[in-house]
Amino acid sequence: MSADDEGLKVTVSYEQEIESDATDTETETETQYTIVFDRVVEYRPPAAVSALQLGSLSNGAAEAFDWDMNDVVFEWPLSEWDDFTPVEEDGNRLGFSVTSPDGIATFSFTVSRSDEGALTANKMKIDFGLKDFPWTSEDTYVALLSKVETERSVEVEGPEEGDISNEAEGVLISFDDAVTTVGFKPFGEYTWKETAEAMMAAAAAEAEANADGEGGDAIPSSPVVIPVVATSAAGDDESIAFSFVGAGRGSSDIYWDPEAGINYALDNSSAPVIQAASVFAVVVGSAMALLL
Repeated sequence: MSADDEGLKVTVSYEQEIESDATDTETETETQYTIVFDRVVEYRPPAAVSALQLGSLSNGAAEAFDWDMNDVVFEWPLSEWDDFTPVEEDGNRLGFSVTSPDGIATFSFTVSRSDEGALTANKMKIDFGLKDFPWTSEDTYVALLSKVETERSVEVEGPEEGDISNEAEGVLISFDDAVTTVGFKPFGEYTWKETAEAMMAAAAAEAEANADGEGGDAIPSSPVVIPVVATSAAGDDESIAFSFVGAGRGSSDIYWDPEAGINYALDNSSAPVIQAASVFAVVVGSAMALLL
């Protein structure tokens, strides 16, 4: 993990050692990929979307960030960060976080030494939060922009080529040209939840409380589930925008979590292997390494 003027970076490394008794040799391979969360944008989606297009778009896709057609009204580079917090241990789990100096953006990270519920030993859970986001307009949405940096082949899972939405459902990073295995194949995997939680802005909560015309103080709002639509840039499988749409417009706080790590499939198959030996290294700055 690192945070610098280029953004918040999550680097996933895969290491493998194969010993051959026949030749008394040892082969060691290593490969990696890096996810960079580099900016948050407040944007206004295209004003005109045809009825034909709306019919082919999934829930919230018409509101999602369009890499070519949006009106970006505010762009906030994720280039300044406080120090990472100390690592806290909770049973098999280890967690830490980093926050922007103004407290608006926070990334929290959880890794596990062994499979535990939905969290596996080969993946890192990333919790992203926006708190008291400084909205500049009432008709805009916010999106988190990211990119995958790797020398390997990158494939974005999603609708068929030519679909106007450019929606993305996940990113696979091929290790085929770097790693030789017997019986299974490892690959990098960057996935995310398609929903987030949002809290209504204070002004909206007050307006709701006063909707009956009797006045009074704003009632505390409850979190609502909102769609998260991921879109890739045309011709660019390495850039993904995550748009917080629906009731996410104008929300004071938004919470969402993607995952990054390694998965396995049987040779000549895309079906994941549940159990496989691995070394998954997560490095925080240059001071700590966690071997899971």
